[in-house]
Amino acid sequence: EYSLTRTLNDKEYEKALYDKLLEEANEVINANKKEETEEDENYSMASRILSMELAKIQEKKSQISENETQEVPIQEEEKEEELLNLAQEAGFEAAVLPADRVPTDGKFRAFCEENRCGQYGANFSCPPTCGSPEQMRDKILAKQTALVLKTTWPIANYQDTVAILHGKQTHNRKMLRLNESLGGLCAGGSCCCLCTPCRMKTGESCPYPDLRFSCMSAYCVDVAELCKRCGMTFAWDETLLSVYSMILL
Repeated sequence: EYSLTRTLNDKEYEKALYDKLLEEANEVINANKKEETEEDENYSMASRILSMELAKIQEKKSQISENETQEVPIQEEEKEEELLNLAQEAGFEAAVLPADRVPTDGKFRAFCEENRCGQYGANFSCPPTCGSPEQMRDKILAKQTALVLKTTWPIANYQDTVAILHGKQTHNRKMLRLNESLGGLCAGGSCCCLCTPCRMKTGESCPYPDLRFSCMSAYCVDVAELCKRCGMTFAWDETLLSVYSMILL
């Protein structure tokens, strides 16, 4: 009745089974203790045998819990490897780290307020409409994993606006295609480019509220520190544009 030989694939069910066995065995042992006397060796022997079986059940349950603990890191490693493979196949240099390890600093909001890109207050996905630095940080922390993406693009210099725009928009489009299979929250290499110009400028509603994305600057991400934490190279190059983004999962 208390056989330990049954093998089940569903570990949660198996653990529940052992919990039930432990409960029933303890009930029997307690009942025996009340009924047996010093002269009743049969009851005493039954209690000892049942106690031994109870110890076996407890040991088996502990082994199940230990095996589950060992499997978690393996599953996480497999998940990270799969994400990296998908990103690399999509043409990105990529890294993975926990979402709560993404460094942010509210002081970076000042760069958006300078409005050099012309999107401040004119794009649904940009400040101040997208949310405060604290609200943007909360969006990151609501996720578990950050898939960090990087591409590089040749440019003549940082006045080469055509090449820079092409690099950023191509990066973002590739990020969106990758995210079609992941279903995460995107932080783009530049502002949302789903509509050009953003419908906010014409006083219309956003036609893609579930697809639009804010840029890394809107999230106040410290990209230099982010690269350091995930092992990516971060450097300014007059003839090479590096574009960074994230998919939060």
